[in-house]
Amino acid sequence: MKHDYLYMNHRTWLVVLFAVGLLVNPVLAQKSGSYTPNLLVASPLSLSISGSKIKYYSDERNAFTNVPPPAIFLNKRNSSGRLMAPTAQFIVTYTNFTPQAQKAFQYAVDIWSTLIVSSVPIRIQANWVADEPNLLGSAGPTSYRYNFDGAQKATAFYPIALAEKIAHRELNSPAEADIIADFNRNNDWYFGTDGLTPRARPTW
Repeated sequence: MKHDYLYMNHRTWLVVLFAVGLLVNPVLAQKSGSYTPNLLVASPLSLSISGSKIKYYSDERNAFTNVPPPAIFLNKRNSSGRLMAPTAQFIVTYTNFTPQAQKAFQYAVDIWSTLIVSSVPIRIQANWVADEPNLLGSAGPTSYRYNFDGAQKATAFYPIALAEKIAHRELNSPAEADIIADFNRNNDWYFGTDGLTPRARPTW
């Protein structure tokens, strides 16, 4: 499946945009509605197809914008400053990340864990790679699922993490990632989480 390239300014918080692709794909997954089966037609078999990634590019502009952590995340810290119990478990496998990059990405993961609700662990394969100029990174589901337990639309393919949330169980191997996210190390990244991004540098 082809996806259009998305162009972003340097000040947009790339990792938060990646979260959009975590559980929702507007092309394939349909979130609501009902389905009345035709009893004269046999139910189709459950199917799986390979996933795809969306690429995110920088457009070289300084927009001087900042996307702060949502209030619901900040309010979920207890008096000692520690995060309270998450509503979803993210298991991240880091490949070739620097300590600074991993710390910044983990901060975003901690935010997701307070915004997304799922009883099934969400596994991410995060790669720190060398890629083409102006490409910030790419991310997407490793697969899509069709006709699984609890699917709200019989004719829709769902990103694997969303399908598992709906089915309340693992649908792929526990050793298999649900999401792949690649980050281009050939950028002068700002890894701070204070919102004070220097001029002409992309921020996480």
